[in-house]
Amino acid sequence: MKLNCPSSNLEFKLLSHINSIAMVPVSQTIYHLISDKLEWLDLLGRFSIEKNLILDQPESFLENFLVDAQQFWLNNTKGTLHSGK
Repeated sequence: MKLNCPSSNLEFKLLSHINSIAMVPVSQTIYHLISDKLEWLDLLGRFSIEKNLILDQPESFLENFLVDAQQFWLNNTKGTLHSGK
């Protein structure tokens, strides 16, 4: 799977500045964080040493978003996926 993710430190800093993250799927319940970890992520799940977010029971808003995200990733769609669109 080709990943469309930020490629420079500047892009990662911008994501952090707007309180956003970038992650890639590892499995249905594990996502690898490729940007900086933000404090609010601890509310969603737990982290492994490898910067993997492990979602034991995703919150409903995140679970709905991840359904759309899975399709976005499978289609190798370029651009940004916005929640609720």
